[in-house]
Amino acid sequence: MEQVVTTNRSWARVRRLMEKRRLVFVGGAIILVILLMAVFAGVLTDIDPNKLAVAKRLRPPSAEHIMGTDEFGRDVFSRLLYGARLSMTIGLSVVAISTVFGTLLGLVAGYYRAADNVIMRIMDGMMAFPDILLAIAMMASLGPSVANVVISLGTVCTPRVARVVRSAALTIRETEYVEAARAVGVRPGAILLKHVLPNAVSPIIVQATFTFANSVLAEASLSFLGVGVPPYVPSWGMMLSSARSYMVQASWMMIWPGLAIVVTVLGLNLLGDGLRDMLDPRLRNL
Repeated sequence: MEQVVTTNRSWARVRRLMEKRRLVFVGGAIILVILLMAVFAGVLTDIDPNKLAVAKRLRPPSAEHIMGTDEFGRDVFSRLLYGARLSMTIGLSVVAISTVFGTLLGLVAGYYRAADNVIMRIMDGMMAFPDILLAIAMMASLGPSVANVVISLGTVCTPRVARVVRSAALTIRETEYVEAARAVGVRPGAILLKHVLPNAVSPIIVQATFTFANSVLAEASLSFLGVGVPPYVPSWGMMLSSARSYMVQASWMMIWPGLAIVVTVLGLNLLGDGLRDMLDPRLRNL
């Protein structure tokens, strides 16, 4: 009986959250659909995204090619699906790299006063450059590849995560329970892992969603400019770059990848805004 009551209360709480924080569920639903498209790209289409069919070039949407073909006769729908896979892979990889290193640097800078000035001045120096320019400079030196795009964007996004974590660590460091742990001789490493890090999870999660959105947009920008992934890799940015010469003749080449980027970034931003409202105690009851 108690279990039934607990379950009912849990569902009631979920319903209240859905009513108050619709942004989270709308954004989450959009990203879930795109993730499913990326994972099951091989199931949703059996057309090779790099298969050339010059005789079918610039065909408008039809039953055979529901989103038309490009200047080389490649199926736009197939390239869009595999482009989603690339964007999701790069986005998740960049989030993982920037979150791990940014959290580590932010915790050390926020807890150890001696290290704060050194680490933050380096982070400030990196943030002094526009993100896309720093990423282009790194790609120019590393060369075009998926791995190098992940490394470049992961490096560019790390300072922002570090500043968010440092801000949280500075506040948590001065709390009474951290002072008590320090007074009884708990090691700094244990304090960081058991007290500081768990209480900094909320801003880290929110920042991760915005990092994901920025990574998807930055990858498309790099590919559009020709300094991202190699030309043979299906990419939304590469598709937009190819469509520039055919905007009037074959507008579908531009519409679908552009719409995919807009919807993905919108979904991630909605998810991030909703999570921020849910996890921030100051906004929770608004």
